[in-house]
Amino acid sequence: ALLAGVAAISAGCRDGSQKSDEELKALGDLRQQQLEMRLAKVDESKPSKLKNATPVAMWIMPSELREISGLVLTPDGRILAHDDEVSKIYVIDPRRGILLKQFTLGTGIRGDFESIAMAGNDIYLLASNGVLYQFQEGENGAGVPYSAFDLHLGKECEFESMVFQADSNWLVMPCKNAKDKSLQHNLVIY
Repeated sequence: ALLAGVAAISAGCRDGSQKSDEELKALGDLRQQQLEMRLAKVDESKPSKLKNATPVAMWIMPSELREISGLVLTPDGRILAHDDEVSKIYVIDPRRGILLKQFTLGTGIRGDFESIAMAGNDIYLLASNGVLYQFQEGENGAGVPYSAFDLHLGKECEFESMVFQADSNWLVMPCKNAKDKSLQHNLVIY
């Protein structure tokens, strides 16, 4: 069982998109079991110093995720990650280290995508030039409909991040590089 566990861990998410549903379920069940054992072991030892802490799980992500640029946690505990250059969204089970599915906006529009956020059922993807894309989660391999909003801030700012602030129902976007000289040396948040 230990050898099978090591083999499964070393395979990581690497082959997740190529596995059948049955294989993914078996791998997910094995990883869930391993994670629970590791968490129980950590709970028993209770390390006193953070520097002595060891990871309870380490998943090797598939090569297609080498250019992910943003992450958001869904209400049900999955992670949405997005590609940096193509509007491809990956759905990951972080507890089991499995790539569950992937979908694109439309046919896979290109851009410099920097951040992703969720507000209810709506997902937002922000490009560095201030274009905001709104869409909802799609099925595996699907091209989902989306709405694009040019915020007309690209001449003032280059964006790198965004977060949904639930108490005000706002998308908060800090400016990475202020292009407008009057904004330089200031913390600019839209």
